[in-house]
This record gives sequence, C-alpha cells and structure tokens, in this order.
Amino acid sequence: MLARMLAFMFGLYAVQQLSTLPSLATLILIPLTLLLARQYKLFNVPVFLVLGAGWMVLSGHLMLKDSLPVALEQRDILVQGKVISMPEVFERYQRFRFRITHISLPGAQLPPFVDIPGQLDTRLNWYNSNVEVMPGQTWQMVVRLKRPHGFMNPGGFDYEAWLLRKGIRALGYVRNNAEPALLQPAQGAYVERIRFYLAQQIKKLVLPEYQGLVLALSLGDRSQLTSPQRTLFQQTGTSHLIAISGLHLGLVASMVYWLVRTGWSCCNTLTRIIPAPRAAIVFAFVSALVYALLAGFSLPTQRALIMIAVVLGSVMLARPVAVSHSLCLAALLVLLLDPLSFQSSGFWLSFCAVAAILYLLQGRSASAGSLRRWFKLQVALSLLLGPLLIICFNQLPVYSVAANVVSIPLVGLVIVPLLLLAMPGLFLEPAFSEVLYRVAVYLIDMLWWFLEWLQSLPVHMLTVPGSGFSAWLCAFIGILILFMPRGLPARWLGIVWLLPLAFPQLLQPKPSEFRLTLLDVGQGLAALVQTRKHTLLYDTGARFSERFDVGEAVIVPYLVNQGIQQLDMLVISHGDNDHIGGASAVIEAAQPARVLSSVPAEIGYQHAFHCHAGQGWEWDGVRFAMLHPASDGILEGNNASCVLKVSGAYGSVLLTGDIERRAEADLVQHHYEKLGSRVLVVPHHGSRSSSSPAFINAVGPDYALITAGYRNRFGLPKQDIIMRYKQRGVDTRVSYQSGALLVNFASSGLTVDDYRHEYRRFWHNDAYHN
Repeated sequence: MLARMLAFMFGLYAVQQLSTLPSLATLILIPLTLLLARQYKLFNVPVFLVLGAGWMVLSGHLMLKDSLPVALEQRDILVQGKVISMPEVFERYQRFRFRITHISLPGAQLPPFVDIPGQLDTRLNWYNSNVEVMPGQTWQMVVRLKRPHGFMNPGGFDYEAWLLRKGIRALGYVRNNAEPALLQPAQGAYVERIRFYLAQQIKKLVLPEYQGLVLALSLGDRSQLTSPQRTLFQQTGTSHLIAISGLHLGLVASMVYWLVRTGWSCCNTLTRIIPAPRAAIVFAFVSALVYALLAGFSLPTQRALIMIAVVLGSVMLARPVAVSHSLCLAALLVLLLDPLSFQSSGFWLSFCAVAAILYLLQGRSASAGSLRRWFKLQVALSLLLGPLLIICFNQLPVYSVAANVVSIPLVGLVIVPLLLLAMPGLFLEPAFSEVLYRVAVYLIDMLWWFLEWLQSLPVHMLTVPGSGFSAWLCAFIGILILFMPRGLPARWLGIVWLLPLAFPQLLQPKPSEFRLTLLDVGQGLAALVQTRKHTLLYDTGARFSERFDVGEAVIVPYLVNQGIQQLDMLVISHGDNDHIGGASAVIEAAQPARVLSSVPAEIGYQHAFHCHAGQGWEWDGVRFAMLHPASDGILEGNNASCVLKVSGAYGSVLLTGDIERRAEADLVQHHYEKLGSRVLVVPHHGSRSSSSPAFINAVGPDYALITAGYRNRFGLPKQDIIMRYKQRGVDTRVSYQSGALLVNFASSGLTVDDYRHEYRRFWHNDAYHN
C-alpha cells in the first residue's frame, strides 16, 4: 500500500514540475498500463505512478478550463453573477467571491474569437461602497478583471497555485462609474448565508480587538486578524490553532462520539436498533461535517474531515487496519480531491504530525502522569516536525513547546467548546451567547498575555537559510534514526544527519564579485546587493494595505531564505509608497546598521541619514558610489532619488530609483564619466518621464531591468521606452514577465537569470505572451 501511494504521489509531483500541461491524449497511457499490470506483476506499482500523472493531467485541464480571456483583461466589462462567499470587510473595501455567468462589453461587441467561459469564479474588491453584499445575491455590475498573477521569488509563496486550488480564475474590482444593480436578493448558498449571519452577530457581541480571533476559531474566517496577531502566532508556533483543521474537527468528533455513545448506551431500545458505537460514529462524523461547513469548508478543513472519515470508517467496519494504510488512504483521498495540495506545506505538516503522534504513542506505557506524558509528547513532536518546519518556512519557533503545552488544551478543550456552544444561542438566546463569549474572550486574553511574554523572550525564532534536496533527505534519515526504538545503539548519530539542514553551505560571491537580486515586488522596487560578507538592500517595495506590504510578505522571507539576519546598509531612494512602503517591516526584521535616503525623516530610524553625491565605500573589493542627489537639496520628489552605482571587478550596476529627465540631465552633466554600467535598473519603472536618449547613451548598458506590476494602472513600462532600449541593442527584461532577476557579476562572466522562466509551472501566467 505504501509503495503504491508513493508511486501515485510521484506521478502527481512529476506533472506538477512541468511548465506546460500535457495533452489529454496522454491519458491513453492509463488503460495500456492497466493491461500490462494485469499481465505482469512487475507493473503493479508503476501503474499507480501513471495513474497519479494521469489524474494530475486531467485535473489540471479541468482547473484551467474556465479562464479569463486575455482580450478582456483590464477592460470595463458588464457582468452578471452570484456572490458565493461570505464577504471580507475591511476599512476601505469589501472582498468576496463572485461567480460570473454572463459577460458583455458596455456599448460594444465582444472581440472576435474570444472564448467566453460558461462560468468564471472571480475574487472582487468593492471600494468605498456602503452597500452590504450578502452571499446568494445576484448582481449586475461593471468590473475590471485580470488573470491571476503573483510574485515569483526564490523561496516565495506561490500565489497563483493557491488561487488555482481555490478555483479562483480572475481577480478584479467593481467599477463605481456605473451603478451596480441587485438583480435578485439572497437565494441559495445556505451555508454561506448562515456563516454570514453568525459573523454579523459575533461582531455585535464581541469587542473589536477580539473579533478576528473569535471569527477565526468559530467560522474559520481569518480575514479580520491583524498583522501583529498573525506574527505572534507564527513566532510562537501556534498558527495551527487559528486554522480550523484536524485539531478542531477531531475535538468536535471526539466530544460528540463520547456524548452519543454514553447517552445511547443508557437506552436499551436504541441499542437494539443500532449499537451505541455505530450510532456515535454517525453522529460524530455529521457533527464534524457541520463544523467543517460552518468553517467555510476550506482545503485544510476538507483534509481534516477526510482523515476523520477514514478513522471513523475503520472503526465502523470493525476491521483492524494498519496505521500506515489508514494514512495512505486518507492521503489518496485528499490528493484525489485536491491534487495541488502536494504543493502545500499544510498537507505535509498535517500528515507528518498525525504519523508522528501515532508513532510516539504506539506501545508507550500509560503509567506516567498525564501532564508529564503530554509534555513529553509535545517535546518529541516538536523535534520530529522541527526539520519539516525549517524546510517549509526556514524558521523554527524556539518556544513552541511551551506555547503548545499551554495553548492546545486551553484552546481545544475550553475556548473552542465555549465558542461552539455560543453559536446556537445566536439564533435562540443571544444573551446566553454573550456570556459565553465574555468567558471565552477572558481566556483568550490570558492566553494572549502568555504568548506575548514568550514572544518577548530573546531569540524566539531560529532562522535557517534555504537548503537543497540532499539536506532534506539527510534530515529525514536523521529523524528516523533519532526516533528508532530505545534498544538501538548510537541513536545520537541522527543529530549528525541533521547538520546539513541546520548549517547549509551557501554559495557566497568571491572577493571583487557581487550578486544583484532584483526582486519581483509588483509595482515597486526592491534590489538586494550581496558581496562576500556584506549585504545592501535598495528600496523596500510598496505597502498595499494595513494587512499586506511587500517588506513583510516578500523581502523579509527572501532574507530569511538567504540566511541574512542583518543588513549592512538600507537605501531608500525616495518617499513614494512603492519604494518606502515595506521599510518598517524590513527595519524591524533586519535592523540595518545604516540607512541612507533622500527622506530620512520619513523613515523614523535612528541610523537614517541623507544620501548625497560623493558618498562612497568599499566592501570585499566591491565599490559603492552615490552619484545623486547633490547635497544642496534643490531637487525634490522623484528627482531627489538616491542614485547608487555598484562596481566590481567584473561589471557594474546603476540603481536609479524614480529619477526623471531633469535628474538624468544633471547626472549626464556632472557625472558623465561615472555613469557607464553594464546593467541599468531603468528609472521610474519605464515611464516616459525618464530614460532620455542622452542618459541611456551615457550609461551604455548591456541589460536594462525594469520593475513593474502586471497590468498595473499606470500602463508601465511604456512600449516606446522598451523599444528605445532595444533599438540600442540593450537586452531588456520586465519583472512581471521574468519574476525575480538574478544577476551575477563573477569571474565566469555576467549572467542574468529569469526566475519565472526557469521555475514556471503549468498554472503560472505566461506574461510574455499576454
């Protein structure tokens, strides 16, 4: 069973590594392999590999079938459809899933040869609207849509895969230049409507600062959690508590099973009809299913429900089933439902955690006290899952054992039951529910104080750079050795096998060499320069909202992946949001030794100083020279951007911020001989206000790198500017097409690698051809 499951998973994995999805015609291999397996036992396992690959091919085509035509991107289109999710309400906008059933162009015909999908699941933002959107409503509205497109950086989050798993095939917003029309009041979507009603009632009874936590634990709605709250859970290793999954569903199923079996056994009439254990199993599964539906039936919840169903099913059949077979069956069902869950860290953490718990409890004596056994289980579980957490997140919470020893019983056995008991009261007796919510909030407050205390302790997170496959394999072997039976001698050698994961060998530039990583941050700029022993970050991308900024979501994870715990220098070119927005998160995480900026007062950091022409330093044989602005402070805004030239023995790069023609003319006039660079980070994202012919000629680059967001509202970069570079023979790259741009200035030669091109999978947007 295990070998077949591994073969099926490998088949899924192999297809998921392809940049283009194979044709459906390849499915003909499945019956051929089945025939061979029937004739020859040798093919019994390989047939599962083919089945896994075939299922991924079929599922991929089904998932990609209903996609937004490229011709309709960023155009005003008139749509009709239905709200199919509970809206997420923020300060300036609300967000909801909208299933489009009809598309037309206001006052125009659809372009010829455009294949309109029968229905299209989208995620819409509706800004500055007082209209209360409800699940089940049918609307007609003018929207602007674009295909899913996420940032692509080494070690980064695959946003496009996440959207595909959720079935979301377009993103957009409601246009307020045409009044949306409510065509039908809320109908159908009963589960989402119930969730919406419960959320509204909870917001009335719970204080605002606790609403996010109560909604997350009750309904699986984590949209109202603040960034500090998410960070606290992450840094204490308790994020699993706010994701309704195995812990919560298992608790509900266990409680209902015990209550029903106890009560059913007291009635002889009922036990003669259905034995108490079987009745308890049915009620336990139904209760877990209802809770999963109320929690939004998210993918982690579905995964947990499948695992519970497998366990309860084996008990119902009263047949002994090996633990490994149960886990394999559950994994198979999960992958059949959601093949891309193979890409999710939650999939691996869930199944590895269950496997670890079962292994740790198997054959263990129950003579020790329950508290002692609980503590030992948490310690062992943390050791087992620690390497997996490092592989998935490059970080390990130091105090997760202490946090979980307290929080799991408190949340699982007290807080969640209180919240579940309060929900029926919202329909029947809100006053009773209010009392329960007050008690739950009091306990949450106590837990919050404890977690904040742990977070305040020194070295609360261990950061480990990203590792390769060989280090992961060594870590797996090490874990197996450490947790072998006690009689095995020299189990401590398992620690040796963990060393490649804990201390990876990073390829550092040699003296006089340096590496430039132009991160994919959408409409903004963030460039990392690494010499042998020093690191400089130029700009920090945008802050899009109170809950999302590029510094926290992209730059800090990349620094962690590269093993960079502190920046030697941070340069903020100027004060526009798309360059300074992520600064706070970066400064908090990386504590730069020095900050240079044209707007140091806006940064609010004690080591922040003005940048000006004439500043310079040398690291590891690499020279850094600030060429602009002049120290007289005449220029402001974009034209005051810090312009930095980095020069090594094998080439140089010019980082220009958002300078425009006036600043370019100043540079050409006063620093003409210093401008020459093999690589130019194009000024102002390729706008027409910059990249004057005289400036391009003075720099004379071999490569022009442009940072811009996919289908951005400014229409950058402008095509005539791109042609201006290409006509001069300059190799021009745009970040939304290429993803992160990795530039090596080394003795082996200058190389520029496009991360999106090299690591593209079949679900990724091919922005080169859109």
